Amino acid sequence: MTDRAGGLTGAAKTGALNPLRRPVLAILLLSVMIALLGIGIIVPVMPVFAVSLGAGGLALGSIIAVFSITRTVLQPVVGNLSDRWGRKGFLVSGLLIYSVVGLILPEATTVFNLIMIRCLHGVGSAMIVPVAMAYVGEMAPLGQEGRYMGMLNIAIFSGIGGGPLLGGVFTDIWGMAAAFYAWPV
Repeated sequence: MTDRAGGLTGAAKTGALNPLRRPVLAILLLSVMIALLGIGIIVPVMPVFAVSLGAGGLALGSIIAVFSITRTVLQPVVGNLSDRWGRKGFLVSGLLIYSVVGLILPEATTVFNLIMIRCLHGVGSAMIVPVAMAYVGEMAPLGQEGRYMGMLNIAIFSGIGGGPLLGGVFTDIWGMAAAFYAWPV
C-alpha cells in the first residue's frame, strides 16, 4: 500500500500484519459476517411476510430490488466519503442501521413500509461492505492481499450461507418475527 505521497504505509512496509491490528481485523471480519448473516436470515421469511401484508409479484420484486438498487447507488458515494472522512464512522453507522432495520422490519404494516425499510437496509449495507473491503486492503501486508481478501470473502459467504439456515430454524421454533429480531442481536 502507498500513502498519498507514494511511500509505502503500514503493513506494506514490514510485510506482516502489526500484532496490534489483529484484533481490528478479527472484529472487522466478524462485523461483516454478522451483517451478511442478517441479510440471509430474512431470506426464507421475507416473501411470506410480504405476502401477508398484501404484496403481489411486482411488490415482492420491489421489496427485494430496492435493497440492491439503494446499495448500488450509494456504495461508490460512501466509499469516496469514507476515503476522505475515515472509515470507522461509516462502518459503525452501517451496523447501527442494520440493527434498527432488524427491529423495525417485523413492525411494518404495509408493503410501502416494507419497501422503505428495505431501502434503509440498502443504505446500511452500502456503509459496511465497501468500507470493510477498504479496511482489509489497507491492513493486508504487501504480497498477502489475496489472502486477506480471501478472509473477507469467507466472512461474507459464511454470513450469506448461514443466514437462511438460521432464519429457517428461528422461524420454525419461535415464529416469523424471531428471524427479524434475531438479526440485530
